[in-house]
Amino acid sequence: MVPRIVLIALLCFVFMNTANALPVFSELEAHESIRVEVRSIGCFHHSQTVYEFDETSVVISEVISDEQRELGRIKLSPIDIANLDKLMEFYSGERPQGCTTTNSLTIQEISNGKVTSTQTIVDSSCSLDHTKDLTFHVLKRRLNDSLK
Repeated sequence: MVPRIVLIALLCFVFMNTANALPVFSELEAHESIRVEVRSIGCFHHSQTVYEFDETSVVISEVISDEQRELGRIKLSPIDIANLDKLMEFYSGERPQGCTTTNSLTIQEISNGKVTSTQTIVDSSCSLDHTKDLTFHVLKRRLNDSLK
């Protein structure tokens, strides 16, 4: 028989490690969505972009002077969705800090129109600036390129 204290400690560990789990894009269902608000502040810029994901696409909007303006929608491929899951893995891990640019992400999971989870992540690593992997900024650039 397992002592109670060990069992309680194990349950606390499991709860703490699942309560703050970031969303998994590949598991989105028709009634679910993920909203990611990215605020980026650096020496020479300040921007706020909202990404609203469903299971097959993302609507991208800019926020200027507290007014949200939709830029457009792009379809996501299965590879894009897998790469978004990898991006969440990056944000769930430890990152070096010290970059002058700070990205603050507010991530909301939504089911049947109701917010079920909200998490905030602050990233001052600049680790994604030179990656070839899919990032939120890459999605916005892809949309902008398609509108030209």
